[in-house]
Amino acid sequence: MSTSSSPSRVLRALRAASPALWPARLRLASLKAAYKADNYTGHPEEMLDAIDGVEYKIRDRVNGKRPVKAVPAPVVEPAPAEPVRTAQEQREYEELTARCHVKGGPFEPGLEAAERRLAFMQNLYRHGGFMGHPEDLLEDIETEQRHIKRLTAEALAKAF
Repeated sequence: MSTSSSPSRVLRALRAASPALWPARLRLASLKAAYKADNYTGHPEEMLDAIDGVEYKIRDRVNGKRPVKAVPAPVVEPAPAEPVRTAQEQREYEELTARCHVKGGPFEPGLEAAERRLAFMQNLYRHGGFMGHPEDLLEDIETEQRHIKRLTAEALAKAF
């Protein structure tokens, strides 16, 4: 009695003759013919990968490995349209959106508006809550600081 874990030659021969492998073998033959005739689209490596994939599938089936069945994707509940906010967060959100719609968009002109935006961004950076990368927020803060410096210089130039 053999202690080998691989299937016997007889079982492999029966599996290799299985009619279930005919479509895969026909697909393999057509892929090889297309590759040999240079009749394919894409990169040659992709074509060779496709040939290898079909060969592995046939080899696994002949050696007794069953194909893996697809598992249905879990049902995901849709997220609410608006996030749940506390009263303080809702007031800040409404104030920010109100500022964004004044005079044509989020870039409300003026030194006071720029200082408010800078304070808001610095508060987001200190306390979290920014959805992007922190370095992006730091870049926005630096840009707003340069904008404030330019506005104050312009205001001082007009005063003289």
